[in-house]
Amino acid sequence: MPPHGRVAVGTGRAESNALGGVNGRGFWLSGTNRVEYPVPAQPRNIRGASWYVAIFVDPRVDDDSAARALLTFPDGSGLRLEGRHALSYVDGSGAVVHSVALPAMPASRGWVHLALAMAPGNREVTLLLDGFAFDAFTSSAPLFELTPGTLVVGTAPSAAGGGVRGWIDDFKVLAHRPDAEVACNHAAGTLVGLTGNAEWGAVAERYPAWAHEGVSAALAAGGQRTFASYACFHDYGRDHAAYPAAAPAGSVSVRRAIHFPEGPLHFGAARPDSSRNPFCLTCHVPGAPAGSLAALEPRADVNTEDDRRRQPSQPMPRVNGNIPAHWIAPGTGPGGPDAATTAPDAGAQVDRWVLAGD
Repeated sequence: MPPHGRVAVGTGRAESNALGGVNGRGFWLSGTNRVEYPVPAQPRNIRGASWYVAIFVDPRVDDDSAARALLTFPDGSGLRLEGRHALSYVDGSGAVVHSVALPAMPASRGWVHLALAMAPGNREVTLLLDGFAFDAFTSSAPLFELTPGTLVVGTAPSAAGGGVRGWIDDFKVLAHRPDAEVACNHAAGTLVGLTGNAEWGAVAERYPAWAHEGVSAALAAGGQRTFASYACFHDYGRDHAAYPAAAPAGSVSVRRAIHFPEGPLHFGAARPDSSRNPFCLTCHVPGAPAGSLAALEPRADVNTEDDRRRQPSQPMPRVNGNIPAHWIAPGTGPGGPDAATTAPDAGAQVDRWVLAGD
Protein backbone atom coordinates (compact mmCIF):
# COMPACT_ATOMS: atom_id res chain seq x y z
CA MET A 1 0.00 0.00 0.00
CA PRO A 2 1.18 3.57 -0.63
CA PRO A 3 2.03 5.66 2.46
CA HIS A 4 -0.74 8.17 1.76
CA GLY A 5 -3.80 8.78 -0.38
CA ARG A 6 -4.53 11.43 -2.97
CA VAL A 7 -7.28 14.02 -2.77
CA ALA A 8 -8.26 16.19 -5.73
CA VAL A 9 -7.36 19.86 -5.26
CA GLY A 10 -10.18 21.80 -3.63
CA THR A 11 -12.20 18.75 -2.54
CA GLY A 12 -10.65 17.91 0.83
CA ARG A 13 -11.04 19.32 4.31
CA ALA A 14 -9.35 18.30 7.57
CA GLU A 15 -10.43 19.68 10.92
CA SER A 16 -8.07 22.58 11.61
CA ASN A 17 -8.42 22.43 15.41
CA ALA A 18 -7.67 18.70 15.68
CA LEU A 19 -11.18 18.00 16.94
CA GLY A 20 -12.69 16.33 13.89
CA GLY A 21 -11.04 12.95 14.31
CA VAL A 22 -11.60 10.16 16.74
CA ASN A 23 -8.23 11.18 18.14
CA GLY A 24 -6.89 14.40 16.66
CA ARG A 25 -7.75 15.47 13.13
CA GLY A 26 -10.16 13.67 10.85
CA PHE A 27 -10.97 14.01 7.15
CA TRP A 28 -14.33 15.24 5.91
CA LEU A 29 -16.14 13.27 3.22
CA SER A 30 -18.63 15.58 1.57
CA GLY A 31 -20.58 12.83 -0.21
CA THR A 32 -19.00 13.79 -3.53
CA ASN A 33 -15.24 13.68 -2.81
CA ARG A 34 -12.86 10.79 -2.25
CA VAL A 35 -9.39 9.71 -1.20
CA GLU A 36 -7.56 7.56 -3.74
CA TYR A 37 -4.81 5.08 -2.87
CA PRO A 38 -2.91 3.77 -5.92
CA VAL A 39 -2.25 0.06 -5.29
CA PRO A 40 0.85 -1.32 -7.02
CA ALA A 41 1.48 -4.94 -7.92
CA GLN A 42 2.21 -6.91 -4.76
CA PRO A 43 5.49 -8.84 -4.29
CA ARG A 44 3.57 -12.00 -3.36
CA ASN A 45 0.32 -13.76 -4.14
CA ILE A 46 -2.34 -11.56 -2.51
CA ARG A 47 -4.66 -14.55 -2.05
CA GLY A 48 -2.04 -16.27 0.06
CA ALA A 49 -2.23 -13.71 2.87
CA SER A 50 -4.78 -12.64 5.43
CA TRP A 51 -5.91 -9.02 5.08
CA TYR A 52 -7.32 -6.52 7.53
CA VAL A 53 -8.98 -3.25 6.45
CA ALA A 54 -10.33 -0.78 9.02
CA ILE A 55 -11.74 2.73 9.24
CA PHE A 56 -13.44 5.01 11.75
CA VAL A 57 -16.51 6.72 10.32
CA ASP A 58 -18.92 9.29 11.74
CA PRO A 59 -21.63 9.52 9.07
CA ARG A 60 -23.98 12.49 8.86
CA VAL A 61 -27.15 11.01 7.44
CA ASP A 62 -29.95 12.94 5.77
CA ASP A 63 -31.70 9.86 4.33
CA ASP A 64 -31.38 6.69 6.40
CA SER A 65 -32.55 4.58 3.45
CA ALA A 66 -29.85 5.78 1.03
CA ALA A 67 -26.89 3.54 0.19
CA ARG A 68 -23.60 5.44 0.02
CA ALA A 69 -20.18 4.18 -1.06
CA LEU A 70 -17.63 3.96 1.74
CA LEU A 71 -14.84 1.81 0.29
CA THR A 72 -14.26 0.61 -3.26
CA PHE A 73 -11.45 -1.87 -3.87
CA PRO A 74 -9.38 -2.19 -7.05
CA ASP A 75 -11.28 -5.35 -8.03
CA GLY A 76 -14.53 -3.32 -8.15
CA SER A 77 -16.04 -4.78 -4.98
CA GLY A 78 -16.73 -2.58 -2.01
CA LEU A 79 -18.65 -1.50 1.08
CA ARG A 80 -21.79 0.61 1.10
CA LEU A 81 -23.22 2.19 4.22
CA GLU A 82 -27.02 2.19 4.15
CA GLY A 83 -27.89 5.18 6.26
CA ARG A 84 -26.77 4.23 9.74
CA HIS A 85 -28.60 0.93 9.92
CA ALA A 86 -26.80 -1.51 7.59
CA LEU A 87 -23.57 -2.27 5.77
CA SER A 88 -23.64 -3.97 2.36
CA TYR A 89 -20.94 -5.88 0.50
CA VAL A 90 -21.05 -5.40 -3.27
CA ASP A 91 -19.20 -7.40 -5.90
CA GLY A 92 -17.40 -6.09 -8.96
CA SER A 93 -20.66 -5.75 -10.86
CA GLY A 94 -22.19 -3.58 -8.14
CA ALA A 95 -24.59 -6.28 -6.95
CA VAL A 96 -25.16 -6.65 -3.20
CA VAL A 97 -23.91 -10.08 -2.12
CA HIS A 98 -24.31 -9.63 1.63
CA SER A 99 -25.91 -7.11 3.98
CA VAL A 100 -25.33 -6.73 7.71
CA ALA A 101 -27.86 -5.01 9.97
CA LEU A 102 -26.03 -2.73 12.40
CA PRO A 103 -27.09 -1.96 15.98
CA ALA A 104 -28.94 1.29 16.53
CA MET A 105 -26.57 4.25 16.31
CA PRO A 106 -27.19 7.89 17.23
CA ALA A 107 -29.31 9.61 14.60
CA SER A 108 -27.07 12.64 14.19
CA ARG A 109 -23.47 11.74 14.95
CA GLY A 110 -21.15 9.31 16.64
CA TRP A 111 -18.05 7.32 15.71
CA VAL A 112 -18.20 3.69 14.70
CA HIS A 113 -15.21 1.51 13.84
CA LEU A 114 -15.66 -0.88 10.92
CA ALA A 115 -13.10 -3.53 10.06
CA LEU A 116 -12.89 -6.42 7.61
CA ALA A 117 -10.69 -9.39 8.53
CA MET A 118 -10.22 -11.69 5.55
CA ALA A 119 -8.77 -15.19 5.53
CA PRO A 120 -6.40 -16.13 2.71
CA GLY A 121 -8.35 -16.27 -0.54
CA ASN A 122 -10.59 -13.29 0.38
CA ARG A 123 -13.74 -15.37 0.49
CA GLU A 124 -14.12 -15.73 4.28
CA VAL A 125 -14.84 -12.24 5.62
CA THR A 126 -15.36 -11.30 9.27
CA LEU A 127 -16.83 -7.89 10.03
CA LEU A 128 -15.66 -6.35 13.28
CA LEU A 129 -17.83 -3.61 14.75
CA ASP A 130 -16.14 -1.34 17.30
CA GLY A 131 -13.32 -3.82 17.64
CA PHE A 132 -15.29 -7.04 18.19
CA ALA A 133 -16.33 -9.74 15.70
CA PHE A 134 -19.91 -9.11 14.64
CA ASP A 135 -20.61 -11.01 11.41
CA ALA A 136 -19.05 -13.83 9.39
CA PHE A 137 -19.67 -14.31 5.68
CA THR A 138 -18.34 -16.72 3.07
CA SER A 139 -18.53 -15.41 -0.48
CA SER A 140 -18.79 -17.59 -3.56
CA ALA A 141 -16.01 -15.51 -5.13
CA PRO A 142 -13.16 -13.39 -3.71
CA LEU A 143 -14.07 -9.91 -2.47
CA PHE A 144 -12.14 -6.79 -1.46
CA GLU A 145 -8.95 -7.76 -3.28
CA LEU A 146 -5.98 -5.42 -3.49
CA THR A 147 -5.20 -6.11 -7.12
CA PRO A 148 -3.21 -3.42 -8.96
CA GLY A 149 -5.44 -0.38 -9.37
CA THR A 150 -7.00 2.17 -7.03
CA LEU A 151 -8.48 1.78 -3.57
CA VAL A 152 -11.06 4.52 -2.98
CA VAL A 153 -12.46 5.90 0.27
CA GLY A 154 -15.64 7.86 -0.44
CA THR A 155 -17.29 8.36 -3.80
CA ALA A 156 -15.98 6.03 -6.47
CA PRO A 157 -16.21 7.24 -10.08
CA SER A 158 -18.73 4.51 -10.90
CA ALA A 159 -20.67 4.57 -7.62
CA ALA A 160 -24.37 5.28 -7.97
CA GLY A 161 -25.84 7.51 -5.29
CA GLY A 162 -22.56 9.13 -4.25
CA GLY A 163 -20.43 8.47 -1.22
CA VAL A 164 -20.69 8.65 2.53
CA ARG A 165 -21.02 12.13 4.02
CA GLY A 166 -19.27 12.54 7.35
CA TRP A 167 -15.93 12.28 9.11
CA ILE A 168 -13.45 9.46 8.63
CA ASP A 169 -10.24 8.71 10.50
CA ASP A 170 -7.44 6.18 10.95
CA PHE A 171 -7.94 4.22 7.73
CA LYS A 172 -5.53 1.29 7.53
CA VAL A 173 -4.79 -1.83 5.51
CA LEU A 174 -2.69 -4.66 6.98
CA ALA A 175 -1.45 -7.85 5.37
CA HIS A 176 -2.21 -10.01 8.40
CA ARG A 177 -5.10 -10.78 10.72
CA PRO A 178 -4.81 -9.25 14.21
CA ASP A 179 -5.77 -11.26 17.26
CA ALA A 180 -8.85 -10.27 19.26
CA GLU A 181 -7.04 -7.84 21.56
CA VAL A 182 -5.08 -6.12 18.79
CA ALA A 183 -8.25 -5.80 16.72
CA CYS A 184 -9.88 -4.09 19.69
CA ASN A 185 -6.79 -1.87 20.06
CA HIS A 186 -7.21 -0.76 16.43
CA ALA A 187 -10.70 0.37 17.46
CA ALA A 188 -9.17 2.44 20.29
CA GLY A 189 -10.26 -0.07 22.93
CA THR A 190 -9.10 -3.00 25.02
CA LEU A 191 -10.81 -6.33 25.69
CA VAL A 192 -12.50 -7.03 29.00
CA GLY A 193 -14.21 -10.09 30.40
CA LEU A 194 -17.55 -9.26 31.98
CA THR A 195 -18.42 -10.26 35.53
CA GLY A 196 -21.35 -7.96 36.32
CA ASN A 197 -21.49 -4.72 34.35
CA ALA A 198 -24.99 -4.06 32.99
CA GLU A 199 -23.94 -1.37 30.49
CA TRP A 200 -21.21 -3.39 28.83
CA GLY A 201 -23.23 -6.57 29.23
CA ALA A 202 -25.86 -4.99 26.98
CA VAL A 203 -23.13 -4.17 24.45
CA ALA A 204 -21.83 -7.76 24.59
CA GLU A 205 -25.30 -9.12 23.81
CA ARG A 206 -25.21 -7.44 20.39
CA TYR A 207 -22.46 -9.80 19.30
CA PRO A 208 -22.87 -13.48 18.30
CA ALA A 209 -22.02 -16.33 20.65
CA TRP A 210 -19.23 -17.58 18.37
CA ALA A 211 -17.39 -14.27 18.77
CA HIS A 212 -17.31 -14.64 22.57
CA GLU A 213 -16.37 -18.31 22.25
CA GLY A 214 -13.41 -17.33 20.06
CA VAL A 215 -12.01 -15.08 22.79
CA SER A 216 -12.51 -17.83 25.38
CA ALA A 217 -10.67 -20.29 23.14
CA ALA A 218 -7.69 -17.91 22.89
CA LEU A 219 -7.60 -17.51 26.66
CA ALA A 220 -7.99 -21.21 27.33
CA ALA A 221 -5.11 -22.00 24.96
CA GLY A 222 -2.87 -20.00 27.27
CA GLY A 223 -4.29 -21.60 30.41
CA GLN A 224 -6.04 -18.39 31.43
CA ARG A 225 -9.36 -17.62 33.07
CA THR A 226 -12.34 -17.40 30.70
CA PHE A 227 -15.60 -15.48 30.96
CA ALA A 228 -19.13 -15.99 29.68
CA SER A 229 -18.95 -12.81 27.58
CA TYR A 230 -16.56 -10.06 26.54
CA ALA A 231 -16.57 -6.53 25.21
CA CYS A 232 -14.16 -4.22 23.45
CA PHE A 233 -14.17 -1.48 26.08
CA HIS A 234 -13.85 1.91 24.34
CA ASP A 235 -14.77 5.55 24.81
CA TYR A 236 -14.86 7.63 21.63
CA GLY A 237 -15.84 10.76 23.52
CA ARG A 238 -12.39 11.18 25.08
CA ASP A 239 -8.82 10.68 23.89
CA HIS A 240 -6.91 7.67 25.24
CA ALA A 241 -9.69 6.82 27.70
CA ALA A 242 -9.77 3.03 27.28
CA TYR A 243 -6.86 1.02 28.70
CA PRO A 244 -6.62 -1.98 31.04
CA ALA A 245 -6.31 0.00 34.28
CA ALA A 246 -9.47 1.94 33.37
CA ALA A 247 -11.60 -1.18 32.87
CA PRO A 248 -15.08 -0.46 34.23
CA ALA A 249 -16.39 -2.01 37.43
CA GLY A 250 -17.77 -5.48 36.83
CA SER A 251 -15.16 -6.29 34.19
CA VAL A 252 -11.63 -7.70 34.05
CA SER A 253 -8.94 -6.75 31.53
CA VAL A 254 -7.78 -9.76 29.49
CA ARG A 255 -4.99 -8.05 27.54
CA ARG A 256 -2.14 -9.62 29.50
CA ALA A 257 -3.89 -12.99 29.58
CA ILE A 258 -4.06 -13.01 25.77
CA HIS A 259 -0.70 -11.48 24.93
CA PHE A 260 1.50 -12.63 27.80
CA PRO A 261 -0.01 -15.75 29.39
CA GLU A 262 3.42 -16.97 30.53
CA GLY A 263 3.83 -13.77 32.61
CA PRO A 264 3.83 -11.61 34.55
CA LEU A 265 7.42 -10.48 34.95
CA HIS A 266 8.74 -10.78 38.51
CA PHE A 267 11.43 -8.79 40.25
CA GLY A 268 14.18 -11.13 41.43
CA ALA A 269 13.31 -13.88 38.94
CA ALA A 270 14.26 -14.70 35.35
CA ARG A 271 12.08 -13.71 32.44
CA PRO A 272 9.71 -16.50 31.37
CA ASP A 273 10.04 -18.40 28.11
CA SER A 274 8.18 -16.49 25.36
CA SER A 275 9.60 -18.44 22.43
CA ARG A 276 6.19 -20.01 21.72
CA ASN A 277 4.05 -16.94 22.37
CA PRO A 278 1.91 -16.36 19.23
CA PHE A 279 1.68 -12.60 19.82
CA CYS A 280 5.45 -12.23 20.16
CA LEU A 281 6.04 -14.40 17.10
CA THR A 282 4.09 -12.03 14.86
CA CYS A 283 7.22 -9.81 14.89
CA HIS A 284 10.00 -12.10 16.11
CA VAL A 285 10.60 -14.16 13.01
CA PRO A 286 13.80 -15.64 11.59
CA GLY A 287 15.77 -13.01 9.72
CA ALA A 288 13.98 -10.00 11.20
CA PRO A 289 16.57 -7.21 11.76
CA ALA A 290 15.29 -6.26 15.22
CA GLY A 291 13.22 -9.25 16.21
CA SER A 292 15.45 -12.26 16.72
CA LEU A 293 14.03 -15.38 18.33
CA ALA A 294 16.82 -15.24 20.93
CA ALA A 295 15.07 -12.23 22.45
CA LEU A 296 12.23 -14.55 23.52
CA GLU A 297 14.22 -17.45 24.92
CA PRO A 298 14.69 -17.96 28.68
CA ARG A 299 17.94 -17.14 30.48
CA ALA A 300 17.74 -18.80 33.87
CA ASP A 301 20.94 -17.16 35.15
CA VAL A 302 19.74 -13.55 34.69
CA ASN A 303 16.99 -11.90 36.74
CA THR A 304 14.47 -9.69 34.96
CA GLU A 305 15.82 -6.45 36.43
CA ASP A 306 19.32 -7.29 35.15
CA ASP A 307 18.22 -8.60 31.76
CA ARG A 308 19.06 -6.15 28.96
CA ARG A 309 16.05 -7.40 26.99
CA ARG A 310 12.93 -5.27 27.48
CA GLN A 311 9.43 -5.66 26.12
CA PRO A 312 8.10 -2.68 24.11
CA SER A 313 5.63 -1.78 26.87
CA GLN A 314 8.25 -1.75 29.64
CA PRO A 315 9.75 1.53 30.86
CA MET A 316 13.46 2.22 30.63
CA PRO A 317 15.27 0.10 33.25
CA ARG A 318 16.86 3.00 35.12
CA VAL A 319 16.05 6.62 35.90
CA ASN A 320 18.26 9.47 37.07
CA GLY A 321 17.92 12.62 39.14
CA ASN A 322 15.66 13.43 42.07
CA ILE A 323 12.86 10.90 42.51
CA PRO A 324 9.85 12.04 44.55
CA ALA A 325 8.14 9.85 47.12
CA HIS A 326 5.41 7.61 45.73
CA TRP A 327 6.47 8.54 42.19
CA ILE A 328 5.08 5.25 40.86
CA ALA A 329 1.62 4.32 42.12
CA PRO A 330 1.02 0.72 43.23
CA GLY A 331 -0.11 -1.46 40.36
CA THR A 332 1.15 -4.91 39.46
CA GLY A 333 4.19 -4.03 41.58
CA PRO A 334 4.43 -2.35 44.99
CA GLY A 335 4.94 1.20 43.71
CA GLY A 336 7.38 3.62 45.24
CA PRO A 337 9.76 4.83 46.42
CA ASP A 338 8.35 5.29 49.92
CA ALA A 339 10.45 8.41 50.46
CA ALA A 340 12.06 10.98 48.20
CA THR A 341 15.47 9.87 46.98
CA THR A 342 18.26 10.76 44.60
CA ALA A 343 19.32 8.21 42.00
CA PRO A 344 22.95 7.04 42.11
CA ASP A 345 25.27 7.82 39.19
CA ALA A 346 24.34 4.52 37.51
CA GLY A 347 20.65 5.32 37.85
CA ALA A 348 17.91 3.79 40.00
CA GLN A 349 16.21 0.58 38.90
CA VAL A 350 12.49 1.04 38.30
CA ASP A 351 11.63 -2.67 38.13
CA ARG A 352 11.62 -2.95 41.93
CA TRP A 353 8.63 -0.56 41.96
CA VAL A 354 6.73 -1.72 38.86
CA LEU A 355 7.17 -5.50 38.84
CA ALA A 356 5.53 -8.07 41.09
CA GLY A 357 7.81 -9.68 43.63
CA ASP A 358 8.10 -13.36 44.50
